[in-house]
Amino acid sequence: MLTHKDMIVRLYLQGLSVLEIARQTCHNPRSVDACLKTLDSVLILYLYGLSPIITSVIDRSESLIDEYLDLIAIYFKDVNTMRDHLRKKGVKLPANIPNIG
Repeated sequence: MLTHKDMIVRLYLQGLSVLEIARQTCHNPRSVDACLKTLDSVLILYLYGLSPIITSVIDRSESLIDEYLDLIAIYFKDVNTMRDHLRKKGVKLPANIPNIG
C-alpha cells in the first residue's frame, strides 16, 4: 500500500519541489517539509549505523522510524546513493563512513 510518506518521498526524489508535492498530495507544504526532514534525519543516523537509537535521538515513535527505514530500503539502494542524496541537500559528510548495520 502506498502511504503519504511514500508518495512524498517518491515525488521528491523525482525532482518535484515541496510546493508541487504539497499540491499533488493535498498536504500542507510544512507537512511535506517535515516529512522530508525526518527522512533525512533517519537517513543520516542510519548511514552512521545508529539505527537502534534513532527513536530517542529524533523523538519519533518506533513504528514511524520503521516506516522511514522501509522507505530508505526502497529508494536508497546503497551507501553511495544515500551519500549523494545528503550531499545534494547540503549535508557535509566525512570521506569514510562506517558500514551500515
